[in-house]
Amino acid sequence: MKPSSSKANGRASGVTKEKPLPQRQRWSEWWREGRPVHLFIAKFVGVLVILHALTLLPVFDRVLPFYLHAVATMAGALTHCFREAATVTGATLHSPAYAVTVAPSCSAVELACYIGAAVIAFPSPWRAKVSGFFLGVCLVAILNVLRVTSLFLVGVHARSAFEVAHDDIWAVLLIMATTLFVAGWIAWVTPRKTPPAEPTDEYAAG
Repeated sequence: MKPSSSKANGRASGVTKEKPLPQRQRWSEWWREGRPVHLFIAKFVGVLVILHALTLLPVFDRVLPFYLHAVATMAGALTHCFREAATVTGATLHSPAYAVTVAPSCSAVELACYIGAAVIAFPSPWRAKVSGFFLGVCLVAILNVLRVTSLFLVGVHARSAFEVAHDDIWAVLLIMATTLFVAGWIAWVTPRKTPPAEPTDEYAAG
């Protein structure tokens, strides 16, 4: 008797078809393979929601005006370096030529929340988290002072370019700066793997 063609082909190829994994098992494999990344994303989103919720508390509305006034005061001091005699009233810089008000929507608090969420969610010692969050908040505050100062000067000398500088240029610069800060902080706190020392031949020098 001759073997059938199907058996002959099976023996010749030696390939057996594997059954596809069930949907639940595939999800389990996907989660296990990318678990660190998935946990970071989940923690990042959760912390970001919590930090944004904190900005909705009444106490935040009472503290924010002091921060906006401080930003306006430091920006007003910087304008004197460019021979612009800007005076500060509350959160407003004004001069005979132009006036700029630091509104709550321009506080850059969202960027500080973004930095805080990334720093807290990333696996690292709490000491590194606290220092990273503090430095990130300082960076956002300094950039905001520079932004208000530059926008005031643009309003005085090139008023037609104010909207572009406010809505486009500075928006991109702030996002890029905070993203680079987070990336640099992650690179700083991530332990570096040292390559294993190559074995040396103790008789090579002889």
